[in-house]
Amino acid sequence: MSPARENEHDARLSRVRGSSDQSGWLLDLTEIDQLLISLTAALDARRWQEYAALYAADGILDIDGLPPVKQPDLAAHVERAVGAFAATQHAVSNHKIEVAGDQATSRAAFLVTHVETDDPADCNHLGGWYDGAYRRTTDGWRFVRVRPSIVWRNASSREP
Repeated sequence: MSPARENEHDARLSRVRGSSDQSGWLLDLTEIDQLLISLTAALDARRWQEYAALYAADGILDIDGLPPVKQPDLAAHVERAVGAFAATQHAVSNHKIEVAGDQATSRAAFLVTHVETDDPADCNHLGGWYDGAYRRTTDGWRFVRVRPSIVWRNASSREP
C-alpha cells in the first residue's frame, strides 16, 4: 500500500474507532456481506423468489449488453437464465463495502460454475465482479442495483 493510501486508511480507521456508532457500522458491513452471500445461495438453490426479495422495490439487475431487469421481473428472469443449467455454483469473495448512512456500495469477486447437463464434468466457468448499490429499508439492506461484469470465461462458456 502506498504511503498516501496508508494515511487515508489510518485516518478512516481512527474515525471509525472514535465513533460511538462503530458497532452500527460493523453491523451494516455484516448485513451487506450476508446479502451478497444470500444472493448467490438463492441462485444455486434455485429459490428465484428469495433471490428477487433481496432487491428493493425499485432494484435492478444490470447485465452489460442486456436491458436492465427490474425487481418485479427478477424471479422469472433468473429462473430462465440460471434454471437452464443442470446445476450452478456461484462463489463470491473479496467484498469491498462502503457505507454512507442509508446507502452503500460494494465490489465483490465472483467465480461461477455452470453445469450444462447431468454429467458434473460438463461444466463451464467464468469470473468477474459484482458491483452493487444498496439501500437500508424497513426490511433491512436491499440491493438497488447489481451489476455483474465478466472478466474472463473459458472458451466454451455461454452467457449466464
